Order: sequence, then C-alpha cells, then structure tokens
Amino acid sequence: PRAPGSPRLSEPRPADTPFRTCLPIVPRSRCYHPPGDSRLHTYTAYGSFLASPVPFPELRSCRGPAEWVLALARRAPEPRDGGWARTWRTSGRAWLSTKTIQGGWRMRFHGTADFDVLPSRRAIAVRPSTAAGPALVRHLLLDQVLPRALHRPDAPVLHASAVLVHGGVAAFAGASGRGKSTLAAAFAQSGRPLFADDALRLLPRGGGFVALPGYPGLRLGGDSLGLLGRPGPRVAEGHWKRRVVPRWAERPARLRAIYLVKGGRRVAIEQVPGPRRVAEILAAGMRPGHGQDDAAAELEGAVALADAVPVRVLRVPRRLEALPAVVAAVLGDRPA
Repeated sequence: PRAPGSPRLSEPRPADTPFRTCLPIVPRSRCYHPPGDSRLHTYTAYGSFLASPVPFPELRSCRGPAEWVLALARRAPEPRDGGWARTWRTSGRAWLSTKTIQGGWRMRFHGTADFDVLPSRRAIAVRPSTAAGPALVRHLLLDQVLPRALHRPDAPVLHASAVLVHGGVAAFAGASGRGKSTLAAAFAQSGRPLFADDALRLLPRGGGFVALPGYPGLRLGGDSLGLLGRPGPRVAEGHWKRRVVPRWAERPARLRAIYLVKGGRRVAIEQVPGPRRVAEILAAGMRPGHGQDDAAAELEGAVALADAVPVRVLRVPRRLEALPAVVAAVLGDRPA
C-alpha cells in the first residue's frame, strides 16, 4: 500500500516508452517516492542506488532502499525561465544552464529537459520536453545529472574514465574530446576491467581515496568502435556514439593514480608540480555549477586529493596505433 500522502505511481513500462507517459506526475512540493515501493525499479550506479518507474537498460538492478528517486514534475520546461548562474555552449548555442532553486538546483539541457536536483528529498525531478526521446533523457540523467548530484568537495566526482590495473584504479581525466573513453577501451582490449566512463566517484578512506564503479558500458564513436568488436545501441536517438559493454569491475578499489590526458607527438608520462595538481583536479571536478558552490571547501578537497594520490600528465598521440604503447606506459608506471 502507498504511504499516506505519497503520489500514485505508474506501472513500469518498456524502456522505449516516452518519459512523459510513464513517469508519475507529482507536485513540486512532494517530489518523493517512499523507499521500498515495489512498483519502482531500483538500480545501482556510481556506488549509489536509484529508484525509477522507468526501466534503465543501461544499469544493473539491485535490491535495497533507494538513495535517489526519479520523479516527473508537474510543469514542462518554461522557455522564459531566467536567473541562470552559468551556461555552457557548444558551437555557439546554449547547451546546459544551471541555477539554484528552493531546496536544490536546476539543470536545463536546452531543448531537451530540465532536471531539478533536490538533495534534502534525495529526489531528481525531470521535466522532459515533448520532443525528448527516452534514451536521451536517460543519457543526460546518468552521465550528467547524477554525477553532479553525487559530487561533494571531500568526495568528488571527476570527469574521468578509469580502469583496474595492478589491483588499483587508474583514472584518466581531461576535457571532452581528449579520448578518455578510447583510452579505456584500449585497456579493455588488453584484458583490463573497466571501472568508469567519463564520471568517477571517489570517497576518502584511510589516508587515500577509494573509487566506486560507475555503471557498465563505454560510449564510443568513429574508429574507436572497432577496438571492442561489435558495437551496441546508440547512446541516444540520433547520437553519433554507441554503447559497448566490456568486462566491468564491480567492487570499489583504491585509487592508484590520476593521469591527465594531454596531446603529444610521443607517448610520455610526466610529473606534475604541486600547485598545478590542485588546479587540474579542480578543473576535472563535476561540480553542479549552480553559483552556490563552496569554493573554499572545493579547494580544500582538491588539495587533499592531490596530496593523497599521484597525479601525472599522460601524453597520448591522436592515433589508434599509439594506444598499445600508451597502455604499456601506464602499466609500467608504478606510483608510490
């Protein structure tokens, strides 16, 4: 039975059903579902548990109380909504805008969906546009919204892919387009388990940091698709990348090193001075960017991570034939 005052839930639907027809409509003041409701799917991602009435074929099902719950807010995105703290642009067009709202913050993916992240209620309310396909909304939630919802200054989520090597996690951080996923695919091709693709959640433990697995799958496109055999489904409707699911690590592991992926003519691993380590970690953090970030706490967290974990520059030529040499260099690097 439903808890008193809780919203009525829709029954689970197929993964390709439009979001607007299968998410429950709930008032903004009560974006909450009772933990343990049997009509919700529960999944694990980034070491957290997400409950949703919509199937997420990208995730692995699990049992237990949800830490975050997905819900649909009553209103569609308001085009004239203003007061944005920050806007990211691609090809001159606004792609993502963020700002604070009562109880949390809002992330607007222009033309696609609004996501209201409400930490006190452990809820993420989504307002998809009428044109948004279900796979695209799932992609934005999993790869953009949830990592930022989980980020904390002392337990950051880095914009990084990661693999398991020598019993620990090697993280590859860098800006979009640096080839982090391609590099991870090269390690998977060599038999190393994948750990995360584009978002790596960390927790402080025993003077170091532990990495939590993301969710199974790499997003690859172009020539990189050939590294791991037959590609899977597209990331989203019309998206140029496809999902590939190689061997995947399932347990947390010690963070062994952070490699800053940079371009170069030859494969090389370089030391990074202390102040630059902190700046690079800050740049790699998947902070919400809503204008209310605690800069002092973020700096303190970056310093703690830079002091606890080796940070290197990894020079990677933009040629697929160079990848075996990159893998060999990382495997031969033994940070203290």
